Amino acid sequence: MNFKKIIWFQLLILSLVINQCAQGLREAVEFIDSADFPIFSLAKKPDLIWKRHLSSPPKDLMIVNNERLLINTYRGEIFVIKLENGKKIKNTWRPFRRPVEILLQDSLHQRLFLTAANENHLLAYNLKTQKIETKYKIKDIGGAILLNNDTVYVRQHETEVVKIDLKKGDLIHRRSVPAQITQGLYQFKDKIWLYTADGFIRFYDRNLTPSGKIDLPLSINPVFTISGGFCFAADGTGQFCIINLSEKQIRFEKKYDVPIYSEPLVLGKSVTIGFSDGTVRNLDKNTGAEFWHYKGTGLINKPLYAVGSIIIIPYSRGQIVALHSETGEKVWELSFEKGIKKAIVSPDGLIVCDNARNLHYYQVKK
Repeated sequence: MNFKKIIWFQLLILSLVINQCAQGLREAVEFIDSADFPIFSLAKKPDLIWKRHLSSPPKDLMIVNNERLLINTYRGEIFVIKLENGKKIKNTWRPFRRPVEILLQDSLHQRLFLTAANENHLLAYNLKTQKIETKYKIKDIGGAILLNNDTVYVRQHETEVVKIDLKKGDLIHRRSVPAQITQGLYQFKDKIWLYTADGFIRFYDRNLTPSGKIDLPLSINPVFTISGGFCFAADGTGQFCIINLSEKQIRFEKKYDVPIYSEPLVLGKSVTIGFSDGTVRNLDKNTGAEFWHYKGTGLINKPLYAVGSIIIIPYSRGQIVALHSETGEKVWELSFEKGIKKAIVSPDGLIVCDNARNLHYYQVKK
């Protein structure tokens, strides 16, 4: 009798998990590209509109339409809140039993590609229809993914890339690479490229046939920004490179004495780099010559943002500094007691989550 109760209870839990997975968000939303935000200025310090305490730290913060914020937490919860007041809309969705990894935001088709550790499944969830379009089982799925029309390329294990037909759910092709894939999968023109732990950018065609490589002097986990046919790369040893992807050559390289953990920000004719000691350097994106630098305090390991002529620098210790992009002059600063976990630009200001799980919404006065 006790054994039957245990089995019944386990089936009930499984049913609840399956039902919860199938529910989705129950709120039709769409992604908004930051380039489509209404034109606003961060030349003046924004005002705090509200603060909300989250039950779990956020892994991802994503702006969606109708002034909404989509949040994915470390508990594996996905939900939507209103920017005007911070209140949650409808239900909390748990796609998996474990924390969710959002591999890709597909803005063209309004889809999220999701997985979770040890789940061995890739989900394609449509934000508009609120339905799971594809559920593909793949063992040891990794965090690297690339979408090309109805074909998706995903890292499997640490040294393989698989090509999947999303419409059919079929594995089309598989390619083993010579060393561990340490970063994402990227596309340049008709080529796919990736970075491996032996220090190479490796190029493949769409059928995953090798088509060249670049010997790149970076550590095992560099940070990349792709812009205009060039790759701006840096790493934890302080190495910075500008790579011409068409010519498969390094245009510029320099070794700094300080580690770089934040992706370079490319804006106009310049590239801005945040260093782990709080220094910010603005360089000519063609030659690497320095235009200006700013000396702040604290670790920079989060993305930098640009709004018009203002560059936003989040410092992990608890400051957000706004710099003028042409001169490096400090325009304003925000301070937080608990340090910064996440910071993103919103359609009319900033959204910041501190290390105490407090979500802050700052808005520019209109």
